[in-house]
This record gives sequence, structure tokens and C-alpha cells, in this order.
Amino acid sequence: MLSGGDVPPGSGSLSSLRDSRTLRPVDSPGGAEPGSGPRTGTRNGTRNGTRNGTRTGTGTGTGTGTGPPRLLLILCCATIGLVGAMGLAGVSGLLETSSAQDARLTIDLNEETPFPPASLVSTDNPSSAAILHHRISAQVFPADGRLVVRDRMTIAHSGGAQVAIPFLLWKELEVTSAEAGDVALSCVARKRLRAKSFWERPPFAELAGYENARHWELSLTGTSWPETLEVTLEYEGTIRDSLQAPKAAYARSFETTSGLIQREGSFLSYGSFWVPTRPEEVFTFDLEVTLPEAHRVVSQGQLKWDRTTNDGMRQARWLCRHPMEEVYLVTGPWEENHLRHGDVMAQTYTYADTDSTIYNRYLRGTGRYLDRYEEAIGPYPFAKFALVENFWQSGFGMPSFTLLGDRVIRLPFILDTSYGHEILHNWWGNGVFVDASLGNWCEGLTTYGADYAYEEDKGSNEARRYRLNALQSYRDYVSDAEDMPLASFRARHDYATQAVGYSKSMMVVHQLRRQLGDQGFQETLRDFYRDNLWKRASWKDLFESGSRHGSIDPDGWYEQWIAQSGAPSLSIENLVVKGDVGHHSVSFDLVQEEETPYRLLVPVKVTGPDGVQVDKEFAVEDARTPIEMVCGFEPRWVEVDPDFHVMRRLHDEEVPVRLSGILGSDEITIVIAAGLDAEVTAAFRSLAEEWSQGHTATIVESADFAADASSAVWYFGADLAWRGRLADTDLPVVASESTGFRSMDGHGVESGAGLVVAGRFGEQTWGLLHAETAEDVAALGRKVPHYGRYSYLAFTPASDGAENTLKGVWPAGQSPLRVRP
Repeated sequence: MLSGGDVPPGSGSLSSLRDSRTLRPVDSPGGAEPGSGPRTGTRNGTRNGTRNGTRTGTGTGTGTGTGPPRLLLILCCATIGLVGAMGLAGVSGLLETSSAQDARLTIDLNEETPFPPASLVSTDNPSSAAILHHRISAQVFPADGRLVVRDRMTIAHSGGAQVAIPFLLWKELEVTSAEAGDVALSCVARKRLRAKSFWERPPFAELAGYENARHWELSLTGTSWPETLEVTLEYEGTIRDSLQAPKAAYARSFETTSGLIQREGSFLSYGSFWVPTRPEEVFTFDLEVTLPEAHRVVSQGQLKWDRTTNDGMRQARWLCRHPMEEVYLVTGPWEENHLRHGDVMAQTYTYADTDSTIYNRYLRGTGRYLDRYEEAIGPYPFAKFALVENFWQSGFGMPSFTLLGDRVIRLPFILDTSYGHEILHNWWGNGVFVDASLGNWCEGLTTYGADYAYEEDKGSNEARRYRLNALQSYRDYVSDAEDMPLASFRARHDYATQAVGYSKSMMVVHQLRRQLGDQGFQETLRDFYRDNLWKRASWKDLFESGSRHGSIDPDGWYEQWIAQSGAPSLSIENLVVKGDVGHHSVSFDLVQEEETPYRLLVPVKVTGPDGVQVDKEFAVEDARTPIEMVCGFEPRWVEVDPDFHVMRRLHDEEVPVRLSGILGSDEITIVIAAGLDAEVTAAFRSLAEEWSQGHTATIVESADFAADASSAVWYFGADLAWRGRLADTDLPVVASESTGFRSMDGHGVESGAGLVVAGRFGEQTWGLLHAETAEDVAALGRKVPHYGRYSYLAFTPASDGAENTLKGVWPAGQSPLRVRP
């Protein structure tokens, strides 16, 4: 995902809309046919081994789109009789495990699997039915925003009743025909969505986005539903939901849409309701699309063919034999390039003005990530992984492809960070599905295996900094009121849920690795992947896999880290040093402040003269644990968890003052400076009102501000009152007699620069946002939320692009967990 510092406005997060997709299965073999695009990348990439129709291991890719949130997927097995009637017996035998000596997974990619495995099909719903397969013929008219569809659906029914079968379509799509051979069939629209037609107990709190859908019902006349029936629907209409900016500036600056069809391209997903949709259902599909010749189509599955017709149109067919929750239809005037990497096709779909140096970097980078994760976890089972360029700034990860904005793909760091994260989701979240009823584990595991691992590759200092940032994000953004158990995390929608579902989750995975050791952890991941491939798995299953490779109690780990909210707080008490020259011992009580103590593995470091040190880890489980360490030198410092390996609540003194401290505050006061230009004052007030959304906020003029306010404070504009308060701090910020600045942490500041500074007056966290024009105020308002990990920033004026020229972090204070004897 895009996170942290150098994120431009509008680029968003590669994972910001990724609700945990409980089902993200593999594609069929093949991918794009060679020569299907006007330009072809060289195909000299290879991987060790050819697999002759089968592939050892497997993987997954997480999909995400806009629209309604993915609801908790409760899948029950279809009855044996239903499966037999559908001819699905043996489908779940697609996966075979070899001998114990060579316990690898094999997948026969050539086997036809026309319907989902029985274990993923559910008719346990009010209509006792399920759509098993869509055979879709779609015509897309970009200039008109119009869609014409013929969908032949295979419907299964377990009860034989006459109850209507409901489905959802986009509110502006009209059904023009409904047929089922010789069976009398009617299709009518209801005036409003009736949730109880889809769920026995509707999740009303999670139905945002469903207002874009219209409720339709299929009914048979004078007969009961057979076990299977093919129904052909024809429908058409326009889908043109405009691109929408975030509702609050504190959110990620990321445009969203439920679905659109226009000249520049199309984006249709679950939230577009462009195929007959039944929540919490999986299916396979065969998609044939006709559209103007200049456009191409990307979806899940295998591209069977892509061709132009005599009348100047383009036709493409995507076949997906593996179960999905949704069908993506993404189009654009792209040129396709590809690079064969072993038996996987790396692809790019980019615009004609995108230079080959850009798409070739992604083609080669795809192979590098595939090799990395196949070696660590197991082979990638998709036919392709494609980078698709988008005309609006997006960062979506779908099964076997990612849709990135045209500015996003040009950011130099994306390939080395976010891109690998999206590829790893092709293992976690889609190969091993998420049992969301027990919490979404795949974001933490993916963040650990991608974002954190890349920092670890750089060295121990970078890894330590990442862990500190994760713990500080949890501290700054998650108040007691906003905290929640990881068992309740489904997807992020603000800073607090991100800090829990990504930062805390990643640190929990780190606890598991420390407990098991590197080798035990890697074996755990391989086992977890092998044992749960194409199954819904939970944190408990991950811990069960870990218990085979180390001394952990799966139930205890789940209760401690997943079922309850919060984190331990540690302190040192009763420190004593004994001994004389050449032989000393240090003893102290390690105290946990929680009512129910955690079971932890805590590092302790004792440092002596010239940096000599002794390190040891202690298993603690009590509220007060006596610690003793023997050392052959006189101790100078005693430190508990100095490198931030433990998932815990940080002390204030351990962390530098960062912008996240105020960005994450529930209650803020925004102070508008006095004596500013009228347009600048108006711009500050507009930004203040925007940033107040989602917070308990008070907006006051500088003259009316009470300096002892208990809330966090934003100062908008550096007037005399603020500079007077600045004098009470020891921050290395030099302000001139006017409203300008001379230096920041010893670095000179250019005249007219936009500046952002975080600090603390006693226990009160504050931030300053200083800009000299209304345009600069608006530019900083868009950028600042992306830089929460920093203490101070400087930007060029908006007329020069508002580029970041200076960023840094103030030093942390003296940690209570670092004590001089």
C-alpha cells in the first residue's frame, strides 16, 4: 500500500479500498496470447522448472474495489445430493497432496471445473438458492456510459420450493428479457431493497453502498424450482457514478467510484452490481465483451482470445473456472505488453504515451516478486499478473492484476514497495481465504511479508524504525474508545482501523516469528498455506500451524492477541546492581500494568563501558516478573525492549512528537491566526471546517484561544501568539519577526515555503500549518495527512507544485524503559 511519507495527493493507498476478500481463487493457465498487443515485450524471463500442466504449490491475489463493503462470508457445504445433481463430485479433489517426504501441493490447471467446489456453495439462505455460474455476453459503449448484457446463469436450488429468488442490479439497469427454456418465468423489480430476502439476519450496519442497487426477483409459475436451472437474463442501461473525493481531508486523498463507463475507460466491480448479484455468494464465470476497437478489457481468469471484428469492434473472452465473489470489467485504450516468466505471464496494460522504461520495470519486477514468494511460501497459481494503468488515481488490487493511477505508476518507490504488497496478496487472502468471522488476518501477514520485509532487507536500523512507526501509529491513532480486538477487524476505513488491522496485526505476526524462530516461522507459513489452500482460514488456524513448529498454545495466543483489544504496558521497578570488579548482576521487577497480564517474550539489554553489552530474552506472564542478568562489567544502562520487538503500548517519552499525534486525536482545537490576508484566513477556515469532519473539533480565532486547552491543537498560521508559545519549547525552529521562518532543525527554509511542525506543550500535542497564499493552504491540506510519521515538513509554493523539500523527525525523549543504575 502507499503509506507514510512521500505519498502525493490523490495517489491514495494501494490497499485503501481492499476489504478483505474472503474468496480470491486462482486463474486458469495461459494468460494473454502472445502477440495480442501492438507492442510485445521480450520474453526471455524464465523460472526454474517446467511443470507440464501442473504446478507445485499455489497462491492468491486480493481484490478490492469500491461500493458496498464485503460482508461476512458464511459459507455452508451444499448437500451431497445437490452436488451429485450438478455433477460436481470430485471437484474438490482438484488439489492433491503428495507424500509426506515431499509435502508439496499440486494443482492440475488443465482440469475443467465449471462450478465452484461444493464446500464453497451455500444454499443456506432465505431463497434456498445459489448462482453457480455466469456466462456473460456484454457490450460496452464508452461514449454513452451504456452497457448491454446477456447473462446465462446456472442456478442451484436445494429446497424445491416456489419462493422467489432475489438478485440485485445497478439501479439504472433494466431487465428486458428473462427466459428459462420451456419453464414459465417472471422477473419483476421491487420498489426497495428487502434485506431479509438475502439474509436471515441482515447486517443492516454494513449495507452502505447497496442504495445503488435495485432489488429484482425471479419466480416460476405453477411449479417448484428444480435442483438446477439455466436462466437467461437480458438487461441494459447506464452506469456512470462520478468520481468522488474523500469526505474528510484526514482520510486518504483517494478518488472512489461505485462504477463508471466513459470515453476514458470503464470500471465495474461488485459495487457496480453490473451482473446479477447475490451477497455472500461465489460462482465461476465466462465473460465475453464487445467494445470499440481502441479499447481493451481486463478481468480475472484466463484470456482465451482478444480480436478485432470486420465492423471495427474489439471482442475479448475471459474464462474463470475458479470461484469468485465478483466479476471485474475494466476497460481502457491500452497497449498490452508481456514477459513470460516460467509458466506465468507478466503483463502490462498501459496508455500509448507510457514509455517502455516504465512498463518494462514492472514486467521484470513481477518476476522478481513471484520468485521471492514462491520460494518462501509456494508457487503462484494464476495464469498472469498484470499492471493496469488507470486514468484516475487509484490503487486497487484484484485477483491477478492491479489497477494503478497513471501518476501512481510513475512514482519511483511504488515498484519496490506497494507493488510487491499487491502481488503477495495473491497468496494471502485468495489462496488461503479469510474467515472474517474471526478477524481479517491477511492484511497483517501481507504487510509483514512485504512492507516490513523490504525494510528488513535494508538492515536492522530500518527494520527497527518500521516497528517503532507501527507501534507509534497504534499509540497515536487508537484511543481506548476506538480500540477493538483484531477479531473484529474486517477492513480499514480510517487511521484507527488501519493502525489496528495493519500495524498491530503486523506486530502480532512478529511476535509469532520471535516465538518460533525464523525457520519455525517459515515452516509455519508453508504449512498454513498448504493445509488451508482454497479454504477459509482464521488466526486460530495460523496459530495451529505454528504450534507444530514451536511452543505456542493456539487458543491462548488467540485469546491474548486477537479476541481482546489493547496491548501490554511495561515498566521497570526496584532496579538493583550487585557485585564488584569483573562480576556484576542486575535485578529488577518487570511490571505489566494490565489487570490480565500478557504472556510475552521480552528482550533486555545491559550496556557497560565502551558499549559492551549483554542481551537476553525473558518469557514473562505475570503482573510482576523478577528479572536478573549477570554481566562481567559495571552496568551503565539497563534497557527493556530497546528495539521495539514487543507489541506494546509505548510511553510518551519513547516516541518523538510526530504529526500522527495530532492527526490521530479524537478531540482537536483549530486556532486561526490573527493578522493574515483575508483570502488566506478564508482558506484556513475552509480547511478547518473540512478537517473537523469525524472529530470533536472547536474552531476559534487566535485572540479567543485558551492556551491551556486539554485537546490537541492545530495552529493555522504563525502569528505573534504562536511564536510566543514557540519560545517556551526547545524545538530547533527559528521564526523571523514576520510570519516567515529561517530554519527548521538546522536546515534553511526558503522564503514563501509552506511549513508544518508538530510539538508538545507539556502533555498537549500541537501542530502548526503555515502557508502564505490561499492556494498554498489548499495544497498543504491535501498533502499533510500523508506525512503523519514526520515531525516537520517544508513544501515549495503551490505555483511550483507544492513539492516536499524538507522532512524530519524530532529526537525522542528518555524512555522509562532505559534506566541508568
